[in-house]
Amino acid sequence: MRVIRWAVLVLALSGSSVAGQMMDGHGPDAWAVTGVAADDRLNLRAGPGTQYALLGSFEPDARGIEMMVCVPTVNFEQFQALEAEGHAFQPRWCLVRLEGESGWARARYLREDG
Repeated sequence: MRVIRWAVLVLALSGSSVAGQMMDGHGPDAWAVTGVAADDRLNLRAGPGTQYALLGSFEPDARGIEMMVCVPTVNFEQFQALEAEGHAFQPRWCLVRLEGESGWARARYLREDG
């Protein structure tokens, strides 16, 4: 909950975020799984962290994934500035869905689907 409250505060103060760009229709239309071994799957969780229940998973080559929001909701420049000030961040997680399956996935395993 602390991460989400921090994200909301940063979003309110910044006026510019990846989530805001996506809501305005300026973000990528689709995402793909990346960095997952061919014999593994990308886990989808009930919340943004490994402590949340496993809801399902995506294949390691899944494409066309829709992303709703990521936490923390800061863009890369904001992240760098806050990190330089000594702020520590939890790993970035994104709420995603594909073909009726949805959940939170680690952002490091997602890339723009070009």
